[in-house]
Amino acid sequence: MSDSASTPLPDWQQIDEALTRLAAEVGPAESHGTLCGLLCGRGEVADAHWLDLLGPRPDPADALARESLQQMVQLAAATRHQLTDSALGFEPLLPHEARPLVERASALGDWCRGFLVGLGHEGRRDPMTLPGDAGELVRDLAGMASLGDDYTIDGSEEDEQAFAEIVEYLRVGILLINEELNPTRAAPRPADVTLH
Repeated sequence: MSDSASTPLPDWQQIDEALTRLAAEVGPAESHGTLCGLLCGRGEVADAHWLDLLGPRPDPADALARESLQQMVQLAAATRHQLTDSALGFEPLLPHEARPLVERASALGDWCRGFLVGLGHEGRRDPMTLPGDAGELVRDLAGMASLGDDYTIDGSEEDEQAFAEIVEYLRVGILLINEELNPTRAAPRPADVTLH
């Protein structure tokens, strides 16, 4: 059994509430995407650096803010574990599947935008010029960043199935990008990635 069960991602709602208390400038999906982009682009990133990108630091005397920061640190720790987990247990932080599909699709677009921001942060990498499979995946992510904005989504069974396939493509693609950019720190390359 994978260790990933011991370090699950915090609940979407918890992170949404934490970010609200912190007066963050982004939501849960974009903040998690940014974290994943930073981790893939750098191999490692200090919690403080990522948290600084989310918005101004709260008053350290504010107990609720300290609790919220701790939830964000928990999210970062779980994400690091998932990206290096040999069981390939990585999951993007998205709303629960009970939420309307249009909301989940919009969050997926936010996640992809955050990832591209994190990957290219401080000019360390130009995401659009990565070679090979990683480059193709990043270009796909750029297209997925508009998901929910450019398409009519009615929540039909076909839409649900298509969305599930997109999320799985994203999930496995992020593991592949991380493995290509950080081969000594990443989980093994997913064997079932197929690029279209």
